[in-house]
Amino acid sequence: MFIDSAVLKDYSHNNISDVISENTPIFIKNYGSGGIATISLRGTGAEYTQLAWNGVNINSPMLGQTDLSLIPAGFIDGISVLCGSESLSLNSGGIGGIINIETKPTWRNETTIMSDISAGSFGRYSALLKVQTGNKEFQSSTKALFQSAENDFPYLDNFTSNEPVSEIRKNASVNQNSFMQELYFHGKKNVISARLWYQEEDRNIPVPIVSPQPDPGESQKDKSLRTMIDYDGYNGRTDYNTSLSWFSEKLDYLNPLLSINSKNLTNTFNFKSGFETYIHERLNVKMTFNNETSIVNSVNYSDLKTLNLANITASARRVFGERAGFTILIRQSLKDNTFLFPDFSTGFDYKLLHDKDYLIKINFSHNSRVPTLNDMYWNPGGNSSLKNESSYTGEFTYEMNDIIAPSLSYSSQVSVYLISIDNMIKWIPGNQGYWSPSNIDKADSYGAEGNVHFDYSVNSLKITFSAKYAWNKAQTVKSQEGDAANGKQVVYVPENLLNAGIRAGYRNFYFSWIDCFTGKRYTTADNSGYLPGYLLNNVSAGIKINSGKSSFDINLKADNLFNINYQVIAWYPMPRRSFILSIVYQFNKK
Repeated sequence: MFIDSAVLKDYSHNNISDVISENTPIFIKNYGSGGIATISLRGTGAEYTQLAWNGVNINSPMLGQTDLSLIPAGFIDGISVLCGSESLSLNSGGIGGIINIETKPTWRNETTIMSDISAGSFGRYSALLKVQTGNKEFQSSTKALFQSAENDFPYLDNFTSNEPVSEIRKNASVNQNSFMQELYFHGKKNVISARLWYQEEDRNIPVPIVSPQPDPGESQKDKSLRTMIDYDGYNGRTDYNTSLSWFSEKLDYLNPLLSINSKNLTNTFNFKSGFETYIHERLNVKMTFNNETSIVNSVNYSDLKTLNLANITASARRVFGERAGFTILIRQSLKDNTFLFPDFSTGFDYKLLHDKDYLIKINFSHNSRVPTLNDMYWNPGGNSSLKNESSYTGEFTYEMNDIIAPSLSYSSQVSVYLISIDNMIKWIPGNQGYWSPSNIDKADSYGAEGNVHFDYSVNSLKITFSAKYAWNKAQTVKSQEGDAANGKQVVYVPENLLNAGIRAGYRNFYFSWIDCFTGKRYTTADNSGYLPGYLLNNVSAGIKINSGKSSFDINLKADNLFNINYQVIAWYPMPRRSFILSIVYQFNKK
């Protein structure tokens, strides 16, 4: 799945969790507006999904996951969702998959200045500025975002009293500042790029609604600096790439009630280099070397901790005739000084008809995930003897892409998959009075995904319709909870997810309506407790006004149009109906 810039421009004041939840059949675990947002791909937890920036992993080495609420969609040019075997093309560890966010140049000979200012419900304000300039040899892109929200929304409390009571969410305000600078140089046979991405967020953390809100409450400050230098070259049939990156992240968590002041500093250095060459027109070979070193200074560890992960990957693709292809990938990894069991994937694809783009794809893979630094070194409780979690994944996909008429085209895809995860790491209470992780669980996840997309265009009218559905059956096979949990749906993994949307444009007017359905989520391992499913309707409409080299775009968006009272995570209410008005000014000079 790929989400392009045409869709992302509608989310310039959102984070990427909003983009993913409305445009893919993927579940986002959201703790409320301004709260943490993590992802669940194909029935797996957030720790089994990697987030990458231009192919380089940005997951926290402490937690093994990323808070998607910290990633502004207005900075991103494209989002690729790589599931199952496909994720191994970037890295290991993404048993559920990998989300790759892309930033890239336009290589147009022009200067564009864009400002996007918005205001919305519950004290929400945002200002986005983009300046892009250059030509076919040099490009510069500058982006800055400032946003804040009080998140003092009303909600219905159905749990702490016999009758529903309207309450106001407290201690949920958030402030975020982000800046990104990118420079690109295009030579005769190479492209050199330098990227810098800085952001900071200061947010208050509300308690579950069944607990009284203390004053002062919990708060968290996140700061990150990400830098990356890339060199891409090509010579005849060979393309080669080298990248060097340094990511620094600081997280300070404060809980005055429990006298907790947790300070954490992470520095990650990544070196990646490889090449891809076409031996002949039907066979290409790719080799990649990757080394990632993480250094963590945390009050929750006994001393400074480091983790070094290195791997070398070889892959090849062979095309047979005009309709069949075979792909194989093998990756050997080294954790500190220990060789790991190799990861691998194999795939076969076949074009059913000569004159139609109808494809079947069959893939099988082995993927592994190393324990996080928290798993190994948290004090007290860390377990440095943990084994790697490992998985086998099989999947079958059928794709259709066709043009029905000159004005109408469509694409569709259906996939079925099976994931078996062994040596799952789970934290359990120990005899010493604190929790500790062990390789004790085993789980299977299987299901089906389908999507359909139609594009209709005639004269000044353009209409796009898309629908995506996922059925995820994630079951615990072996659990510390015993027989009561075995064979049950994993907590907070909905079996059914569906989103459908229509986007229409006529001349300078445009409109969109998106429906998102999330099914029942169990809150207990034995499936005795659950949250009901919910259906959200989000509507947006706007007008574009052109005046010479300048243009204005005025947009009004309504989220949760029918004012549904719902929770994604138990005891954490979500906002009901809300509005946001944005005004975009853009200046283009060629």
